[in-house]
Amino acid sequence: MKLNNNDEQHKVVSLLGKNVVVSLFILGYLHFNDSADFKLITKISVPKFPNQCGAVQNQSNQVHASSQNLASRLNLNRSKQTTCPSYFRWIHEDLRPWKETGITRDMVEKAGRTAHFRLLLRWYPGRLPDLELMFDADDRPIVRSDDFKGQNMDPPPLFRYCSDDASLDIVFPDWSFWGWAEINIEPWGKSLEAIKKGNNITQWKDRVAYAYWKGNPDVDPGEKRPSQV
Repeated sequence: MKLNNNDEQHKVVSLLGKNVVVSLFILGYLHFNDSADFKLITKISVPKFPNQCGAVQNQSNQVHASSQNLASRLNLNRSKQTTCPSYFRWIHEDLRPWKETGITRDMVEKAGRTAHFRLLLRWYPGRLPDLELMFDADDRPIVRSDDFKGQNMDPPPLFRYCSDDASLDIVFPDWSFWGWAEINIEPWGKSLEAIKKGNNITQWKDRVAYAYWKGNPDVDPGEKRPSQV
């Protein structure tokens, strides 16, 4: 049976249509893979402060090849004129008890006796060693400096919300400053603005003589009987 011109044209158009669909599918697949690879790279966030700055930069003498690749991908600023924020000095002050001896595995494990959780940090390979940190979520410091004098000079490196002049607990930021979205708590800055705004609604002379106290009675023994305030 011989096909006429219309049948031949229809067959050619149909074949071309199938080829176009297959080509678009292949191109879409390749584009998806390329996009996935690109997104994987862009997930690496640039640190707010450069890793090398000021005195910290002088302490890093060896940089692994993989870290150089990471730096080039992140386009980090390696200028020698870069300086750390002024409060970086507290890093050296907080770690001063371990300046001469360093931190050993035994010290870290000793901190685990009271730590609520530990964090293993494996970022920036070659630039920073793997870190294992111990955290205690209680408020009152527990590593007393008087307990680590003389031959007992191996205090545990323990991070905590609070410390004082008589303690060696290492202070870390309280994340609640930035809010607690799960229970609808705004950042402290916004909360302070709301308190000031609410304070202006009612004048002092028109307020009810009623005191309200809220806090953790386990932090300060003097707060266990707030009714005496």
